[in-house]
Amino acid sequence: MPIIRSVFSLILVLVTVLLVSCGSPQATEPTTYSAEQIEEIQSFLEPVLVSRERMKELESLINDENWIDTDNLIHGPLGSLRRNLRYLSDNLLPEDQKRAKQLSKELFADIERIDVAAKNQNYSAAVQQYTQTIRDFDTLLDLIPTSEDT
Repeated sequence: MPIIRSVFSLILVLVTVLLVSCGSPQATEPTTYSAEQIEEIQSFLEPVLVSRERMKELESLINDENWIDTDNLIHGPLGSLRRNLRYLSDNLLPEDQKRAKQLSKELFADIERIDVAAKNQNYSAAVQQYTQTIRDFDTLLDLIPTSEDT
C-alpha cells in the first residue's frame, strides 16, 4: 500500500508540473507607445498632414464656388487620404484605433457630402460640410501621439 501512495503522489506531482509548465500567462496589450512606434506613426502621419494643409485650398475653392476644381481636389490629391489614415490608424494602440477608425469614417462621410454639394453647386451645404470636416479632421489628429507624448 505505501508503494501505491508513493506512485500516486509521484503521478500527481508530474501532472501538476506538466499543467503548470504548459500554461502561459495572459499577454497584455501595451498602454503606451514605444519610441519605435512613435517613429513609425510619424512616418504615416506626414502625408495626412499634407492632406490637412490641402484642406485650406479646398476651402478657397468652395468660397470661390469653383465646383470643378473642388471635385478635382477631392478626387485627386485628397483621394489617397483614406488609405493614409488606414495605415495610421492600424498603428495606434487598440483603444485609440477604435476612435480613430470611427473619426475616419465620419471624416470621409463629410468629404463625400462636400462632393455632393459641389456636384449640386450648393454653396451653403458645402461650407457647412467643410466646417464639419475640419472639426473631425482636427479631432482625429489630436488622437495621434507625437514624440513629446513618450
